[in-house]
Amino acid sequence: MALSSDLSKLSVQDRLQLVEDLWDSIAADADALPVTAAQRREIENRLVNLDQPTYTWEQVKKRARTELRINGRSTGTQGR
Repeated sequence: MALSSDLSKLSVQDRLQLVEDLWDSIAADADALPVTAAQRREIENRLVNLDQPTYTWEQVKKRARTELRINGRSTGTQGR
């Protein structure tokens, strides 16, 4: 495809700018993109779950390590 070879001649910065411009043009026409029934259900599920508690990364790691110990496995953090 000729476009691909033309794009490879651009600098990375110029290609990133092109992606950003392309994305902005798509976002400007977002109403033209229909939402499927599955996507609508997912959005509704996520909205319902907004009230659920959230956890910090540290809380998630602590819980995972605790569960690993309970199940008799080593945490093996390896510098993490």
